[in-house]
Amino acid sequence: MSRNILSSARRQKTKRFFLGVLLSFLASVLILGGLVFWFFYSEEFKIKEIIMEGAPDFQKEKLLAEIEDIMASKVFYVIPQNCFFSFPAEKARWRLTDNFLNLKNIEVEKIFPFAISVRAEERKPVAVLCLPNCFFVDETGFIFGDAPFFSPGIFVKFFDKRAIKPEKGNFLLETNDFKRMLDFANRLKDFFSVSSIILENEKVYKLYAETGQYLIVDGGEDWALTYNNLVAFFNEMVKNDKDKFEYIDFRFGNKIFFKQQ
Repeated sequence: MSRNILSSARRQKTKRFFLGVLLSFLASVLILGGLVFWFFYSEEFKIKEIIMEGAPDFQKEKLLAEIEDIMASKVFYVIPQNCFFSFPAEKARWRLTDNFLNLKNIEVEKIFPFAISVRAEERKPVAVLCLPNCFFVDETGFIFGDAPFFSPGIFVKFFDKRAIKPEKGNFLLETNDFKRMLDFANRLKDFFSVSSIILENEKVYKLYAETGQYLIVDGGEDWALTYNNLVAFFNEMVKNDKDKFEYIDFRFGNKIFFKQQ
């Protein structure tokens, strides 16, 4: 009989112990939940200011709307992202980068205790790509926006006849190749004004003047050598009064082929 009473007492003690542990755990969860709720929902840490720098005025409202849309969302339907500590600055940066192709070097920074800074640079067009719809291209070769109608001569116009064509938000050519191409075209201005360039497979490029005359070059060759050969050949043609040509082909090193008009 005494053994049963002792066993019952132990069970009661064990139950009380586990009940105490459970109550302590629940109390800790409630306290922690309360602290988390206060931390993320406190007015003190809510984002109250969004600072815009560098973006064009006509886009600032759209940028602000994107940031406010992120702030209005919640993580796991619980944690608000309008709190300084939970606002996803890197996610916001990538979202703005994807949605605003005409902006570059976008930075989103949190400024303690309640501000967000958005800094960006506007891309400047240096060329146009037509597929047939036309898009602006910046100095890195990045295709970033729809190009309206414009008078010839403002920008070099690219046409792409390669098997795989780029789309808006991608690069027309590798940045170094694109810069070398534009530099080459600019150096020709004194004796051959390039108005359009056709890109073909195997890095074959055709540079057209407004007259319809064109040059064929190999983008994989040494551009400096091609330029020197071109200058020497042009000088020779002018000297011999044979500068009326349909095309000149510079793809074969020092061997130059041309067709007269």
